[in-house]
Amino acid sequence: MRKLICIRNLLILLGPLVWPQYSLAQFETEAGIYPVAAVVETADTTQETQRRFEAHRRLYNEILSRNFQRLGSTKVIGLEFIFAGPSNERIESNWGHALLRFVDDDADPFNDLVASFVADVSDPEISFVKGMFGGYSMAIELLDLGHFLRFYVESEGRYLDRFILQTTPNMLAQAKAAILASAVTTSSRLGRYGFLTNNCSLGLAAMFTAMGFPATGHLMPPTSPSWMQRYIQFRRMTVYPGVRVKTLYEPYKRLADYWGLSLREVQHGRWRPANDRGLEILGTFDLNTLVRIYVETPLRNRSMQNELLRLIKERKNRGETWSWGLERLGVNMYRPCLDRHCVQTQLEEAGKYWSYGSLYHQLGEFGEGYYSERMNHRDADPEKSNLLYGPLVHPLDISFKYFAEGYSKWVRARKSSGPK
Repeated sequence: MRKLICIRNLLILLGPLVWPQYSLAQFETEAGIYPVAAVVETADTTQETQRRFEAHRRLYNEILSRNFQRLGSTKVIGLEFIFAGPSNERIESNWGHALLRFVDDDADPFNDLVASFVADVSDPEISFVKGMFGGYSMAIELLDLGHFLRFYVESEGRYLDRFILQTTPNMLAQAKAAILASAVTTSSRLGRYGFLTNNCSLGLAAMFTAMGFPATGHLMPPTSPSWMQRYIQFRRMTVYPGVRVKTLYEPYKRLADYWGLSLREVQHGRWRPANDRGLEILGTFDLNTLVRIYVETPLRNRSMQNELLRLIKERKNRGETWSWGLERLGVNMYRPCLDRHCVQTQLEEAGKYWSYGSLYHQLGEFGEGYYSERMNHRDADPEKSNLLYGPLVHPLDISFKYFAEGYSKWVRARKSSGPK
């Protein structure tokens, strides 16, 4: 009996972990694309619950079908790995979520399509045990980036980290083909979903291997989305730091502390600044924060809306720009470099988005160290080096070599020009 109680308690603890980030019963309306409560507390599902579930599923499938068609006709210029940050509100969100963004050639980032691996939950009663031990099929979900911004950044207050994935045209075509193939074949080809055995990060890692990213024999697949950043670095998939799409938690917290309100009151637009501590605090925020507050906060006071608009126009007239952290990066940065001139050009472009300190930390510390270790293995035992790292013939290996050399030259130049 004691063993049964322990097993039951373990399942209760682990149960929420297997709940996928999105299920096939996710949408209340197509326009809003907001998640609905699909979890049924008891085993007795009513006819109304079943009816609503089937309606949601039909709508969801229609949205996916249109998105797959749109991806097939869209010119994709590059790929980005996106990590949705963790959240303490739900235990299943403590490890974040792994996503793959298809960057298209238009100027609107919100409609870029984003793919993720999820459990295909085909009934309104969700079984945590089935999710843990492979009771569901794995499926690929394809939604626009605007949905993830609303769901993660606005609704849940979770940041998104973007990482450029350098790909050849052939690898990019393979990624697109792999996603499109999932729309016309059964989801069983992707295997069974398992929180610890075949989740969003493991599914994405398997896809990267199928696309032809360089193999790394000494690197274990990432069983948690929170490990994916290091994983894509060690597979030579990225040479740049990430770009963070921030939440409004910190600005809201500052306003709440300044006005003596609760965080919830500020988030829901119930602003009541005291007479002696008014709206002057808004003048301390940058343009990006002001625009985000204006767009995302349901303000209930006209004078406060007008003050926000005045500050936004004032900063705009000074030439300031704003972004969600979705600024368009250089198109060439999504491609590997096969010569030194390309590296120099890309580093000059990267200097528009990142400081050289952060660039050096990303590749100078990690990339150069990796490349030196690899070369040491090749000098000592070429067969062992190829076993651990693969042969040095992949375009991303060659690109990594040139980038490591480029950072080395920059570091030496910086040291030689610095104080003696």
